Amino acid sequence: MGYWPVLALGAGAVGMALLAGLQRLDRRRVALLIWTALPVLLLVALAMRNNKPLNARYVSVVLPWLLLLAGVGLARLPRLAGLLVTAVLAGMTLWSLGGYYGDEKYEKADLRQAVALVNQAQPPSRVVLVPVVTSVYRYYDGDAHVLLNSYGQAPLTDREAAQKFVAESLGGHDYCRVVLAREWYLDPQGYLLQALSRVGHLRLEDRVPGVSIYTWERKRAPSLGSDMGNESGLGL
Repeated sequence: MGYWPVLALGAGAVGMALLAGLQRLDRRRVALLIWTALPVLLLVALAMRNNKPLNARYVSVVLPWLLLLAGVGLARLPRLAGLLVTAVLAGMTLWSLGGYYGDEKYEKADLRQAVALVNQAQPPSRVVLVPVVTSVYRYYDGDAHVLLNSYGQAPLTDREAAQKFVAESLGGHDYCRVVLAREWYLDPQGYLLQALSRVGHLRLEDRVPGVSIYTWERKRAPSLGSDMGNESGLGL
């Protein structure tokens, strides 16, 4: 179910305020409604053609108009309904601020520092797996490394999808750094690290705000001689 109940509660509260604000439409309110709806529809259409999910900041241009309509609506709602809507919006705002400042998942990714740490890591790695934020990482990295990306990759919704992504991305590579930032866009269920550990040794090297840096090395298949020695009790 995820965040849907919370989103439904917030949408209901905002919807009540906006509907109250749109009562008795006149020319000014119609113009305000058009200036609010058109940018949102345009940005939603653009987001549907992009791999990235719609971010709230993309529609922040219409926030002043929405706040104006909602404020007018709150003033027109019956006293009890207005208090309930205000309480819901204030509570969700405080909860959101707590998550923004207190939840590591929403930290601003310091990719500049992550690039510096990868460049300094020993032993060095020519290859870096950096899904989701590849273009930003490349901006700071230049052409110093071969970057493996996740362009065009659908979200990893199960273990099989994660294992397939790892096999395709790391095919032909036995050693690399893994840089993860905002990885939930690609890996909402957390299967990627499991898939990497399944075929290699994964070690957390460092962490900066919003970014985790790992070293990955492919597991070596035991040699035939080693298997025969162990089975014969020689301990070779």
